[in-house]
Amino acid sequence: MPRRLRQQRTFLLWLCASLGYLLIPLHAQAALPPVIYEITIQKAKIKPTKSNGHAWDFGIGKSRLPDVFLTLEARGQRLQTEVQNNTLTPYWQQKQIFALRDNDYVHIQLYDKDVHRMELIGETNLQISQLSASTELSFGQVESLSLHIVRLTIPKRTPLNPPKIPPKPRGKMLLPPEIEPTPTRSKPPVSPKLRPVPPPEPPALFLRELPFPVEAKGTVRYRHIQAKLSIHDASQTLFFSTPGELQAFSLAPMKPLWSLRSKDLMISNLLAPASSAYLWVGLAGGTLQQPDLSETRLPSALRLYSLAHPPSTLKQLHPFFGDTFTLAWNEKTQQIAWTDIKGRLYLASTHAKPPLLLTQLPEVPLSLTFSSDGRSLWWSGYNHPPQTIEIASPKQQQKPHEVLTKHTSALGLIAHKELLAWCTMEGHVTWYNPSHPSHLSDKDFDKVPCVRLFPHPAQDAWIILYPTKLILARSPSDQPTTAKETQEVTFPNDPALDATLSSKSQTLFTLHQSGKIRRWSLQAPAPPSPPKPSPTPNAPTSGTKQ
Repeated sequence: MPRRLRQQRTFLLWLCASLGYLLIPLHAQAALPPVIYEITIQKAKIKPTKSNGHAWDFGIGKSRLPDVFLTLEARGQRLQTEVQNNTLTPYWQQKQIFALRDNDYVHIQLYDKDVHRMELIGETNLQISQLSASTELSFGQVESLSLHIVRLTIPKRTPLNPPKIPPKPRGKMLLPPEIEPTPTRSKPPVSPKLRPVPPPEPPALFLRELPFPVEAKGTVRYRHIQAKLSIHDASQTLFFSTPGELQAFSLAPMKPLWSLRSKDLMISNLLAPASSAYLWVGLAGGTLQQPDLSETRLPSALRLYSLAHPPSTLKQLHPFFGDTFTLAWNEKTQQIAWTDIKGRLYLASTHAKPPLLLTQLPEVPLSLTFSSDGRSLWWSGYNHPPQTIEIASPKQQQKPHEVLTKHTSALGLIAHKELLAWCTMEGHVTWYNPSHPSHLSDKDFDKVPCVRLFPHPAQDAWIILYPTKLILARSPSDQPTTAKETQEVTFPNDPALDATLSSKSQTLFTLHQSGKIRRWSLQAPAPPSPPKPSPTPNAPTSGTKQ
């Protein structure tokens, strides 16, 4: 072989080996699924002047300070904070869910919002694996930026070269005498008269997505007060709130009804009970700009609106002032209960003018629900397992049963028939019967806290919504069944923020980070009707003339 051809062959072999070496980490990374992170933008501190020593803006006093907002981008996902006007120490506490891999970079930029342009204060690029749970950054004209990062899921590595399963041998396998299976005695046949009758199998679970041409306008940020869904079953009206807007959408027929828009509209809770003609709206307040350029925090309120009028004529019936944190509705007594951020528990009805202060809870509750009989309230906090409060005598709080003490931080408390169900911070779903404390069932569906929990309106099943998937699971039972126990649908790179259930139409609606609203049918599809036989002309009878 000529020397030149040998050199070319050597060069090609070296090039192929180099490319293969470079592609190994890419292949290993592709085998690793994305990790769900919750990134919180907490606060920042800006330097008093620009890099050239000039003031940030023209004016006198506070007007010379910058109007700061932050953008964070990673793997095609974006978070943009609200604008903090005339300040060097902006404070946000704004969260969002990101689906990232360990080698993905996070691009952070801080801007000064001016009338005609955006002036860059500072920017940085960091790998997500380099950031800790509490990160303090400094770059450009940014003295400090505080981030809080929570890793919600842990990826499971898939082996690049999985072990090969040997093929099954054909024919009878000869075993050594020491491990030869011993013959088993066959059981005597059961008489047909004594054979137990198997219990009827429950119907199979169905969960299928239906088309729904509605998307929330703007960017739906992952915050407790900026993504809510609720449905009024009697009128089949869907209400959903996004940052700065509350919208109503009719499902029969499918058309938009009205929308309320405001820059400082921040809704913490929506509740449209089917047995009521009112919409309960919990407002988380906002900010008001004063003539002296100072900001005043508006009080939060719980408002009751009539559903029979468009928004131009909506009338506030009873203003209940106070920060609303959780809401619970009682179908039997037409009462509503809520708590504020200080742990005070209130009770009111659609006809009562002043609300009743029931008690002061030892902790701000995560979940609140009425019992099945409506005579008591169940609540749970970060350090308190689910426990009950009698409405007639709220000061005499019942202690939780011993079996509940290991389950703290219950989320999504809901009472259905004789059961009390909730999720834990570790992703478990628990069913508990207060009448029979020994009847407690706990199932592990995921490792992250769930978003919402609903009972199936027609079957003995439950709907569990996680940020990354939707699960339809059958209720725990002592009798084994061969029917399908669970059904699961995943949301790749589009976490779920909230959900609402229509018992009338057996339809579930989920709101996602991208702004998309998905509709899920819980009914089995109707079997196809048999084709009708084609009509055949009548044959002439013998008595007719040809």
